[in-house]
Amino acid sequence: MVGQEKKEVKEEKLKLEEKYMWAIVDGVKEKVGNFRVEPPGLFRGRGEHPKMGKLKKRIYPRDIPINIGKDAPIQECPIPGQRYMVLRWENDMIIEMTFFVEDQTHNSESCPVRNM
Repeated sequence: MVGQEKKEVKEEKLKLEEKYMWAIVDGVKEKVGNFRVEPPGLFRGRGEHPKMGKLKKRIYPRDIPINIGKDAPIQECPIPGQRYMVLRWENDMIIEMTFFVEDQTHNSESCPVRNM
């Protein structure tokens, strides 16, 4: 690819991802830290990680809980025929989501969300 073609592809990709890059939190537009999901593959880890070499499963939209405001419009799933796991409005959901996604990724049974 020539430099101009790369630039056009990058601009097109940025335009498609723009709606996922921002969130309105308490009336203020904030940039989202990471909206991507890791692809399936071997877990590499860092150093002597006990899960090193284990297979990471594919994460589907049905595995991802969405925490939105009471009056916020519901985001459509970008994959046809799929939908997000749960749509909720909870102020303390961030901690639960972290444990849930970690549980889904590492296949452990220590998820506090499941044990509730």
